[in-house]
Amino acid sequence: MRSRALAALLLIGLTRTAVAQTDYHPLKVGKQPEKVKPKYGKLASWTAKPGSVNQLDPERALFGWSIRPPRGFVSTQKADGTNQIYIFQGDHRADNTAPVLWVITGNVQPRDNKRPSEETVLDLFMIQLHQNRDNWKAAPVQWGLLQGRRFVRCRWSASESPGGSPHHVRGTVYITLIGTKFAAITYQDADPGASSTLGPMEASALSFRKR
Repeated sequence: MRSRALAALLLIGLTRTAVAQTDYHPLKVGKQPEKVKPKYGKLASWTAKPGSVNQLDPERALFGWSIRPPRGFVSTQKADGTNQIYIFQGDHRADNTAPVLWVITGNVQPRDNKRPSEETVLDLFMIQLHQNRDNWKAAPVQWGLLQGRRFVRCRWSASESPGGSPHHVRGTVYITLIGTKFAAITYQDADPGASSTLGPMEASALSFRKR
């Protein structure tokens, strides 16, 4: 299953120094503002739209965290030492696409004995996500408060061909750090189905909190 394979790649990228030293250079269209990290006290709180919140299942505990998954999504869990991977997946469609949301928690491998930043971890995720995809585009990085905790996020889009048929895929990655520990929420779906699933998955990501 592609969702499990991608989760494993993301985890490997976060725990191996060699990958941590790889630079990420996303394709950009036109001039975009530079990434600016605002002061913590001035970050806006990210909240979900009420209509999307109504499409979530009850809260579920996740190894010290919790989240409200999209309604009807099937969940699986994997463990790799202290690292945890939770996969929430919607129904498969006839075109071999399906909405998927991952929650990954664990430890980050320091680089050059330096404490990693949220953007460093975000870059590692984006390196893995854009591999084997065409027409890759990444929006400017944003900072905000999710359930009162500082997160960085980035929205992206690309094209891929599951089963040989090309699809336009859209997704988002959220990252937070607590020392050298990280928590990430990342979700994606292919158009045209994404028009109805990205809202609930975004609301699900914004329900993520520390227990």
